[in-house]
Amino acid sequence: MSQSEAEQKNDSLENLTGDLKEFYDFHGVQLFGWGFPGKKQLLESLHNKLKQQKFDAGEFFQILDNGEEEQYQVKALKDQKQYENVFLIDHAITFRYEELRPALEKNEVLLGRLQNMVKYWNQKLKIPGVSPEDKTFKECVEYDFQDIEDPNSKKIPLNCQALSLYGNNIQDIELVKQQLAKLPDLKVLWLNDNPIAENPELLKLVEGEYPNIEILNSKYTKNAGVYALKFTTFGASKLDLVQTIEPQQVKFLDVSDRDILKREDQTIFSEFPNLVEMNIKETEIKELSDINRFFEILKNCKKIEYINVDTEVELMMFELEKQGKLREICPSLKYVNGHDLKLQLKPHINEEIIRDVMTNIWKIVGCYRLASSDQYDESGIWYVNDEFGSSIQHSDTANLQCIPFLFAPNNKLDEKAISYSICWPIKDIKENDFITRDYLMGITELQQRSSKLITWFDLPTKFFEDEYQKENNKRLKQKEIGDQIIKEFNDQPQKLEQLDKQFKVISDLPVVIDNVKTKNFEFVDDLKKSDIIWLSTPLQDTFDLITKDQKVNQFPLEACITMKHELNNTVIQNIGKVNWLQTTYNLQTQLATFIGDYLHRKDNHLNNIWIIKPPNMARSMDMVVTDNLQTIIRLMETGPKLIQKYIERPLTIKGKKLDFRYIIVLKSLKPLDVYLYKKFWVRTSNNTFTNDYRTREVYDTHFTVMNYGKKLEQIHDNEFLEIFEKEYGDQIKWDTIDQRIQNMVKELFIAVQKGYPKMQDDRCVSIYGLDVMIDLNDFQPKMLEVTFSPDCNRACKYTPSFFEDIFALLFLNKSPQETNHIRL
Repeated sequence: MSQSEAEQKNDSLENLTGDLKEFYDFHGVQLFGWGFPGKKQLLESLHNKLKQQKFDAGEFFQILDNGEEEQYQVKALKDQKQYENVFLIDHAITFRYEELRPALEKNEVLLGRLQNMVKYWNQKLKIPGVSPEDKTFKECVEYDFQDIEDPNSKKIPLNCQALSLYGNNIQDIELVKQQLAKLPDLKVLWLNDNPIAENPELLKLVEGEYPNIEILNSKYTKNAGVYALKFTTFGASKLDLVQTIEPQQVKFLDVSDRDILKREDQTIFSEFPNLVEMNIKETEIKELSDINRFFEILKNCKKIEYINVDTEVELMMFELEKQGKLREICPSLKYVNGHDLKLQLKPHINEEIIRDVMTNIWKIVGCYRLASSDQYDESGIWYVNDEFGSSIQHSDTANLQCIPFLFAPNNKLDEKAISYSICWPIKDIKENDFITRDYLMGITELQQRSSKLITWFDLPTKFFEDEYQKENNKRLKQKEIGDQIIKEFNDQPQKLEQLDKQFKVISDLPVVIDNVKTKNFEFVDDLKKSDIIWLSTPLQDTFDLITKDQKVNQFPLEACITMKHELNNTVIQNIGKVNWLQTTYNLQTQLATFIGDYLHRKDNHLNNIWIIKPPNMARSMDMVVTDNLQTIIRLMETGPKLIQKYIERPLTIKGKKLDFRYIIVLKSLKPLDVYLYKKFWVRTSNNTFTNDYRTREVYDTHFTVMNYGKKLEQIHDNEFLEIFEKEYGDQIKWDTIDQRIQNMVKELFIAVQKGYPKMQDDRCVSIYGLDVMIDLNDFQPKMLEVTFSPDCNRACKYTPSFFEDIFALLFLNKSPQETNHIRL
């Protein structure tokens, strides 16, 4: 054996003994699942450092605060060989998703620490070698940072509307005057960072002699009008929109940091009659006249619901709301800085910092899940590495690998287990080299690597916009086909003779056995002797065991509606975009398309709150409500995810969000013979509903499934109908909504029939749970999900004849009127 072979054998993991072997036996799967090198020396080093709690990265690396490039960096202090050493990284915080805000509100030291760690992440990183997108805009002329002294030295088009001479050496007001006289269409002028910008005569000149100019040096002039407000909202990149959009079409205005309160007359805002949202941050309010003008703005915004202001202004508005005076000034206003006025919940003293940390922390977090032999964690545990770990920048060709590691000192998962990250060189590193790691380690283009990089990097957006437009056009085109299919649909179910015979039934559901007591049904234990098979689990590949004379409570291929992602596919692919299904994307395959939709909504100031759902978990497990793009992308690390547009204005009763459980009864797919059970069940949230972003992590505000270990307010359907009539009867009748729900279910099964003709099987019948919410904007029912073998215990508790009704309809051919059903 050669010397090198002997060294390799000595450094292998064979023949480990003692504490090291016990450590490896318990932790080895975790380590090497993450790609830890199979080297004894490195394993020994890790084991020793863990036992000694030795954090020695500072001896080998230095953190640099690079203010010029606006990022932290880590530099090597000495040469290091590949796999030569391993380093422990402490975790500044570990948390489950819903635990972050409470932790930041309670721990000011932690908040300050995290604020410092994310201070450069308000801006995204530039991608090396990728040119920025072209920012040259029609009718907007730029001559920035060219050391210009005389603006007349440049040939500026006479129809120029926006002129930027930022960062030059212009100081002669007469030269400026000469240039402005040539530009009758000019409305926006930037002379920022020029000597003349400090000359008070410049503003007097512009406001007195050139009233066409509405914005000077990024601030409104006294001549600012509708154009100026549209320009600061949509920007130079959308100059065509600024020129063409009518004020009544505008729902959002951005007048932040523009000295809007220096205008004496604020009636300009009445020109925007449909304004719903406005940003008026970075606006000084020092004098009583400023306060009066601010409230004059609000009075002229008759439909304003959302406003963003500076913290001191919010506190003033908060006090007025407590006194009941704010409603007198602006009765339509609902949210200030995303805070729901009706909650009267004073903003936390550090709210702006908390919000900034919660927005940007997703660029530096990592994630792991706990698993034991008998249980798998339903949601991920997130962590933030300490200052050293969080300062390591990204590279596709990293020289360091960094992984999470759960150390169990007793070699078992107990209360002494503690999480770290560990890192080691995967390449030779020279002194003064910058240290990098791959933020998307192990993620390839098959897992949409490039799209996920938008979390950290300023990616060109055209690709995402094109993907969104392509998908949206496809859905709209299929909708045209679907509308025709629905219009022409004329299936007539077979007329079946009522039966009065004995059926033998086998079932594994006590709720069925205990509640079907009529003489026509006898329960047996032998599947071969049964006429009806009613099971709680899918048969899958064992349908062949069912004879042609038996009936079974499931259809082949029914996963096309009972799996969340397949439900969306079934509808979109067969009847296109429908108004009863919220926009949905499978993030495992449609991340780029979703990002395009998100950016489209952001650019157009549309509501951008989404709900992220795992496709295969019930009871709202691992579901998150957020409007943060990087949060959404990082949540994909906890498992497969669907994302669906959140219903931001759901129907509420007594102020609480609610959904409805219906039971669908499918007797035949072709010809279609489908029913709804007449009674429905109402589920409400425990807390008053609000879209205040501070409640997004509060389960009892946004979710209604409380059956498991949570208190549940029971509202029966007849009680609900009385309350609904009192609260909404002057707007719409429940019968109208009920008919929309019936149409929705029928359209769903028309889509199933078109897309899955092989699902029809004469041996099969089924019931499905249907969860529905109502969008308050237009009282449109929205289908949330369809479930196989729904939990019917509550149905039987309040309607003891429930299963007897269903069995009579399905197997005795009794009429829907006799069995409390509606045929669709």
